[in-house]
Amino acid sequence: MFYSVNSVDYDHGWIVGNGGKYIYTTNGGDTWEEIQGMTDNHLWGVSFTDTDHGWITGSLGVIFYSDDGGLSWHDQSNGCRKKFRGISMADEWNGWAAGDGGTIVHTADGGFTWEEQNSGTAETLFDICFASPDDGWAVGYNGTIMHTEDGGLSWNQQTSVVNLSLDGISFVDPHTGCLVGSGGTILHTQDGGIIWDIQLSGTNMYLYDVCFVDEMHGWVAGLAGIILSTDDGGQNWTEQSSGTNLILRAVSFADELNGWAVGELGKLIHTSDGGETWNNQPCPTVDFLKDVYFPDAMNGWVVGENGTILTTDNGGNNWSKQSGETVHHLEAVHFVDGQYGWIAGGYGTILYTDNGGTVEINNQKVHDEGGTILCSPNPFSSQAMLQFNLPSDGLTDITFYTGNGIVADLYSDMFFLKGNNSFTWKPEGLPAGVYFCKMVFGDEVLTGKLVYRPLLR
Repeated sequence: MFYSVNSVDYDHGWIVGNGGKYIYTTNGGDTWEEIQGMTDNHLWGVSFTDTDHGWITGSLGVIFYSDDGGLSWHDQSNGCRKKFRGISMADEWNGWAAGDGGTIVHTADGGFTWEEQNSGTAETLFDICFASPDDGWAVGYNGTIMHTEDGGLSWNQQTSVVNLSLDGISFVDPHTGCLVGSGGTILHTQDGGIIWDIQLSGTNMYLYDVCFVDEMHGWVAGLAGIILSTDDGGQNWTEQSSGTNLILRAVSFADELNGWAVGELGKLIHTSDGGETWNNQPCPTVDFLKDVYFPDAMNGWVVGENGTILTTDNGGNNWSKQSGETVHHLEAVHFVDGQYGWIAGGYGTILYTDNGGTVEINNQKVHDEGGTILCSPNPFSSQAMLQFNLPSDGLTDITFYTGNGIVADLYSDMFFLKGNNSFTWKPEGLPAGVYFCKMVFGDEVLTGKLVYRPLLR
């Protein structure tokens, strides 16, 4: 199966596809040559700027570059391909993600670039939480608790009173926090983790996630639909009736009353009375849901397996799908408000939005559900190839918008032939970020999404 095709003239063309498939022609397609052994990963996009210079992108972060027309390719793949399991943003600029092999990465520019930090452990880290840009904790296998007081420049292990897996973490300030994990484990600190005290959960069930809205009020979710709550800082935990026996993987409360929990088979439940009653909400998927986050009582996001992203702007009465252009399992989501958010998942996946995952163009809200313009490579550093299909010959405008719907670039009265076409966009003087492109051809509206990440010089 082929996924992408690109040509720059009538003679030269390149096609990529499933399992590292790559073929090219130099005679208009009369004959095709195949190059094998580049990679076994799926190749999703190919883009050439001229007959010599081109790029191929694929799964697992694969990026190849050629300067000889595709006869030979150089691996430019960069970044971590580990599975990220937790993400925490202290503000719209500073954030951290943690995952397999003790991996911790940090961004200071809102997610455009990420740098790996020395976590001080090789244990898998299941969650990470920052109470300020300086104070953070990461937890994982074998009771691992890592702590930083300098934004991750140095990480130190704190004394853990258990050797069981710790999966969830919640801090309301740099001093007061709670951890949960296997065997019904709940740990609590009031001094930033210098001392961790065991709290009695009353269960041996695996506890996956914890959420505190202040020092007193907190909730825990876990195996077999268990939900626990406290109103005294964890001195006493009480089981609530969730109405399900399915795994609940994550829990999020916007305040003392409004909360949500998600889990396997698309299970999504909600409470408006602090958990006294829990009710099902309609969910448009049966994929395993891994995390949920509500910065307020109306706006929320859920992520899960197979690239699932769900969003609501009415407290969960209605949920709609968004697309992060990935099929990798997504494990964690964090928003600092209703606009700025980050998602982390498998194979080093980190997604970012500065508009809540949608954009409004000329009063038309466009959800990230693929669009009809293929953009590659994406993200791109200097130029991107737009590929699209038109029903007839004619003129059209190509408009590029910033993430908040402001026109960034415009190409008027562009003539294209019927069928497959391509257009190369070179942003000049524009900042890094998410952009949307729009073409109007008769009654047909074509849209696409691009992520511009210029190389730092």
